[in-house]
Amino acid sequence: MFGLLRRKGAILRLEGAVVLLLSVGAYGQTRQPWWWALPIILLPDLLLTRRIRDTKVGGWIYDGLHTYPLPVIFITISIIIDYRFIEPYTGIALLWFSHIGFDRLLGRGLKYDGAIVDDLYAKARMLLGHDDQSEVPHSDMYGNER
Repeated sequence: MFGLLRRKGAILRLEGAVVLLLSVGAYGQTRQPWWWALPIILLPDLLLTRRIRDTKVGGWIYDGLHTYPLPVIFITISIIIDYRFIEPYTGIALLWFSHIGFDRLLGRGLKYDGAIVDDLYAKARMLLGHDDQSEVPHSDMYGNER
């Protein structure tokens, strides 16, 4: 089982599945209309077409919308403002989490290629006394070799 989790992207796909299931379940508790789910889940990808995503600034915006800090801030503010979940803010934030989880489950979303994890493995191997760095690729988030 642990061998499966070491495959590239496996942990992100597992994380995506968990986030998707929990956020959709929580959305069901908010008593917001289910017909909102599809448009809100698809909206970020529809707004950021490939032409915009392929630019550097567009990539930053796309990545910013596909990470957790913004929806965490949004859901925190929405819970403070509307702790009874009458207004749609919390539902929108939960659907934003669903979008991120669904994209990661499919292996899409954040432009992640394993660079951060690979660098951590490289540092761990160095600390453990394994000098062989040839197995660990070094690249940035966008796949550019370093």
